[in-house]
Amino acid sequence: MANNHIWDFGENGFKRTVDELKGCVLIGAGKNIEDSYKEVIFSKNMTKIGFLAAAEWGFGASENSGGFAWLNHDQFEVKIKNIRKMVDILIVQLHAGLELVDIPLPEWRQKYKHFIDLGVDLIIGHHPHIVQPWEKYRGKYIFYSLGNFYFGKNDKSIAVSVSIKNRSIVLNKIISIEAEKNSIIISKNKVVNNNKLTEPKYIKSVTKEINKVWKERYQKYYEGMVTQSIFRNKKINENMLRHNLRIETHLFSTFRYLAQKTNEK
Repeated sequence: MANNHIWDFGENGFKRTVDELKGCVLIGAGKNIEDSYKEVIFSKNMTKIGFLAAAEWGFGASENSGGFAWLNHDQFEVKIKNIRKMVDILIVQLHAGLELVDIPLPEWRQKYKHFIDLGVDLIIGHHPHIVQPWEKYRGKYIFYSLGNFYFGKNDKSIAVSVSIKNRSIVLNKIISIEAEKNSIIISKNKVVNNNKLTEPKYIKSVTKEINKVWKERYQKYYEGMVTQSIFRNKKINENMLRHNLRIETHLFSTFRYLAQKTNEK
């Protein structure tokens, strides 16, 4: 439930969504801050498996409002540490990343590895709408983005099949999935990790993608705000600008672009 579209139809739409899913097991969002950060724990074959979910900044829950769990909230780290003591396996889903770019930003790699350091056994990422590489860190898998399962067009994505043996995650296989018209099919195409996370190519690839995204998206966005202010006599929408820069991916991308242009290390 932790995703940036959970509030698209406002508070009433959000509450109705939660109400419609009564009877389902939900993680990552709720009508209050306690429910939003609440874990789910299953027990099977003498093994306790914990689940948490969170998203980057957007419409996070607060003391006075429902919403989703924010992955950079102090409470989320506290949750990970506490649940780690209660379970044998901890699986976390995270909704973050640069859309339509097939490589994760260094800041997200660092954050996800930090969660592994805190005790997470498997991270499943989504949001970029495209499959990104995965890697193993300290013996634990991090999948940065599974892509689009179904988004109303010819999507390509992956599914991850794992088993739990001797209280450890074992990767069975990675399944290629494609959308065809109104159907989802399991593709016969072999899934290959593209190794884009290896140095020295990794940072060069990130810089190339940041430059591209800046020209195609961010520059138009920021220039549009300034243009409206100067030529249309409109005040810059400071709330929208603040909201945009509070979203970690936008902030990381903007700062990375500006840093390289000013030769900042």
